[in-house]
Amino acid sequence: MIDNLIIRSETPADYKETELMTMRSFWNKYWPGCTEHFLIRIIRGSEDYIPEISRIAEVDGKIVGAVYYTKAWIDDGNVRHEIATFGPLAVEPTMEGNDIGGALMRETIKLAKEAGIKAIALMGEPNYYPRFGLRRGAECGITDAQGNTFDALMCLPLSDDFSNIKGKLIESADFEKLEDENRLEEINKEPSVGSDVKFIWNHKGESKITQVFKNLLEEG
Repeated sequence: MIDNLIIRSETPADYKETELMTMRSFWNKYWPGCTEHFLIRIIRGSEDYIPEISRIAEVDGKIVGAVYYTKAWIDDGNVRHEIATFGPLAVEPTMEGNDIGGALMRETIKLAKEAGIKAIALMGEPNYYPRFGLRRGAECGITDAQGNTFDALMCLPLSDDFSNIKGKLIESADFEKLEDENRLEEINKEPSVGSDVKFIWNHKGESKITQVFKNLLEEG
């Protein structure tokens, strides 16, 4: 854990730096390129965005992590029960191993509980999120929108009321805007992933930094 790590709300002045950090975090991680930086823009403009519990991480004035929350619902067939989901959770690749993602998760889970949110559910890394208390959706009686259950579908009850809620996880309809390939192409023409660091990404092992153009923790 970094001693001078600050967890705070994002401001408009942070937007571009956060997007570039997110691109570096996800670039070629699951497929060529990434869409998570585009998703951040979609979330910021969505009525389902929950900025009150979303946070960024900062070290010496540089953004090194971020997590964004949106409204989600559990549909039991009759009623949609509002909960929350999150993503992307991004960490600057050159700063991995410092528990930045963990600090963001612990702080925002606490904020979500204080805000009275009944539960958090998501589809994410099943080998990472259980350390924060998330468990398989099947244990909570939750499936995806098509009625399927799998290890990546997880939930974290935050209130006793949630134990009585079962059904399908419904995410914000705004997520469908990710399919706008033309808009993604426009965004990717902006200064992007190579602006600060060049590296070989290995998500299952040690990533190798091949060239740093500017030390992210230094001014100048």
